[in-house]
Amino acid sequence: MNERSKAYIKLITAMLIWGSVGLFAKMIPMESAQIVLGRVVLGGIVLGIVYALSREKSSRTLLKKNIPVLALSGAAMGFNWIALFEAYKFTTVSLSTIAYYCAPIVVMAASPFFLKERITKTKALGILAAMAGLLFITGGLDGGSDPKRGFLFGLLAAVLYASVTLLNKKASGITGMEITLMQLFAAGIVILPYAVITNQSGWTMPPLSGVLALLIIGIIHTGFALFLYFSSIQQLPGQTVALLSYIDPCSALLFSAVFLGERMAVKDFAGAALILGGALYGELVQNRKGKTKFEK
Repeated sequence: MNERSKAYIKLITAMLIWGSVGLFAKMIPMESAQIVLGRVVLGGIVLGIVYALSREKSSRTLLKKNIPVLALSGAAMGFNWIALFEAYKFTTVSLSTIAYYCAPIVVMAASPFFLKERITKTKALGILAAMAGLLFITGGLDGGSDPKRGFLFGLLAAVLYASVTLLNKKASGITGMEITLMQLFAAGIVILPYAVITNQSGWTMPPLSGVLALLIIGIIHTGFALFLYFSSIQQLPGQTVALLSYIDPCSALLFSAVFLGERMAVKDFAGAALILGGALYGELVQNRKGKTKFEK
């Protein structure tokens, strides 16, 4: 098997892993901030070990230069995960995923203000398609204990992750692995006091199933999946990476239907197609022009 084939397998595997994160989040009877704190610590340990063993390291000067922007993006990433896990608590994995994947659209809409990029006709078409998709879905939200609240948390997660993407474009001279490690460190610093201050249910040990699910989210969904992602994208064209990245939300919808018994109405499928299609169209156009893609 050649290196290109291995890269395809690694990237597809990472996307399928990320597509299942909602299934395991549903199994953890802990507050979202506590789950995120565990994810950051466990994922950081795994990536830290991989980074320590790797040979690709940037100079300390470049690392220090990027600390301010990555501290901000790391904090945004931590709260993005909190918002996403809150969405899982209040509504279905399906609706949470659809809302979350509005992030590329938010990036396209915000790029003229933060990146001085012009909104082209193709970008505008992608944004309009996503907005139409949101209208389809929000016309009658259903599923979960509070679907409207959950969907709003999903949209908040999308906005926060869009800010991570925009801030990451300001980082330069260091590898994707280093960017993520610094973000995880910053997220941990911010989330720890937040988890302590907002804690309402105590710090009791969850049942064994919850502990195992948290370990899987931290080690597999964060550390291992990010390692697969970063070790594959350098060997694949940007347009291919953008296309395969949509295995993540599509597999999330499939997994939630098969394993959680979630069902989507026809209007929800139509809305999902418009949102994901608009985001993918915008990404493919950006990658064709050499722009940085949206990363999970």
